[in-house]
Amino acid sequence: GLRHAAGVHFHVGGHSGIVIYFAKSDENTDVLTALSNQVYMIRMAELIGAVVASTDARRATVASKLRCAKKGIPTHNLPDMLPNFHTIRIEQRLRMWFQKCFGGDIQIPPPMSLSQSLWTSFGAFSSLILLSGGNQLIINRSGGKYSLLLGPFGALVTLQYGLTAAPASQPRNIILGQCVAGAISLIFTYVPTKVLKPWLRMALAPAVSIGIMARLGIVHPPAGAAAVALSSGRYNWIYYFLFLLCNCLSLVPAIAINNIS
Repeated sequence: GLRHAAGVHFHVGGHSGIVIYFAKSDENTDVLTALSNQVYMIRMAELIGAVVASTDARRATVASKLRCAKKGIPTHNLPDMLPNFHTIRIEQRLRMWFQKCFGGDIQIPPPMSLSQSLWTSFGAFSSLILLSGGNQLIINRSGGKYSLLLGPFGALVTLQYGLTAAPASQPRNIILGQCVAGAISLIFTYVPTKVLKPWLRMALAPAVSIGIMARLGIVHPPAGAAAVALSSGRYNWIYYFLFLLCNCLSLVPAIAINNIS
């Protein structure tokens, strides 16, 4: 029989509703709650909402044609007589604006199962202990001259283990995003401080980095955090390459543990 159910809200063309999905009792809950399955259900709900909205528009068109036929009005004049469906009333615009402020139709990620949560904690611990140990090794070998920017790695492991299927969590975005954002931020530090004040540089360099990442399709949030730190002027290219190396190393436990779990 059916045991599992999930409701997905849609709002398309001024029409709102809920699409309810059912699953058999013997279905794997980990598969049902996977991010890929959630995205699929959201997109299908939007598609169903579009069908509902187009059905109402079709009914209005047919009703108008029937009225014209009864009055003997040629149907080629129909477009001038129909209401302008592209014009949305102010109330609808305000309602849509408020809905977007609260996330719109985007569904929040559902809670993980206990086993998934334990694997997430184990994965985050494994990556961070590796990076923290590496940081201590770098400090000892360099006599305290060099160290890692550990802050962005907290965001990195959250993506790797908490939002595994997200585009920003993929190795391509991790490596290329960090390469682009870090390099751009360090290049900005060569601009004389008389021309570009440090406080302004720390806002401009990350903003440019994030814009270029978005344009290239390699958005990676921790890279934005690293860009803020690297644009401060306190770090050089050695820090940059050490940071990239550790990002590459973080992929090893992430790929292994996510495939095992």
